[in-house]
Amino acid sequence: MVKSTAGGGGIGLQKVDSEADIERVFETVQHQGKSYFGDSGVFLERFVENARHVEVQMLGDGNGKAIAVGERDCSLQRRNQKIIEETPAPNLPEATRVKMRKAAEQLGSSMNYKCAGTVEFIYDEKRDEFYFLEVNARLQVEHPITEMVTGLDLVEWMLYIAADMPPDFSKEIKVTGASMEARLYAENPVKDFMPSPGQLTEVKFPKWARVDTWVKTGTSISAEYDPTLAKIIVHGKDRADALHLLRKALDETVVYGVY
Repeated sequence: MVKSTAGGGGIGLQKVDSEADIERVFETVQHQGKSYFGDSGVFLERFVENARHVEVQMLGDGNGKAIAVGERDCSLQRRNQKIIEETPAPNLPEATRVKMRKAAEQLGSSMNYKCAGTVEFIYDEKRDEFYFLEVNARLQVEHPITEMVTGLDLVEWMLYIAADMPPDFSKEIKVTGASMEARLYAENPVKDFMPSPGQLTEVKFPKWARVDTWVKTGTSISAEYDPTLAKIIVHGKDRADALHLLRKALDETVVYGVY
């Protein structure tokens, strides 16, 4: 893989299948990095076939203490953008899960990280190995599923940390059940999932599920911003139950008006 040092969201990222292509791809990624990010830096890393995207929710107090409060599997993506996220990460050996969380805590601690952040990894199921991908130094879109299984309010924790009154990081964080989130987009599948602006003529969400949204009937969707309309989040007693509830929530969701 040839990657821009400043890249993100799949921009400045290309796979090389043969030695003959390396020079062309290297120059292309250099150009993309310079054009999009003002940085032509490039690095290489191993391509992991059938890779999974597993990330650890981490918080740091700014004084060298960090805590991992669970991981999320975000492997279901389109164009390198997440669509479905779940926690706990399924089919992940417990020893690997513990190592991944520990690595995230050590990284946060080593840089005196202050706030909530996510340490993202590529997981190679075949080798049972994981590789550092990036740190998202912010609260991510999919943070609600971590809140659902831990009972934590991550925004509240961020405010306490910002006020130099961090919660007790030595407290054991228990994970209960499983949670899944689906992102709802205003996109047109016939036009290769291009953003689909327009007015929403009918919007209905299930009242029993957690729905983080900004839209309602009559909302006008602009073409100038990300087309995400809502996050639909469910919490079940286990993964099968969470999947059943997510399907039910999506079946009960109604959105009309953008074409």
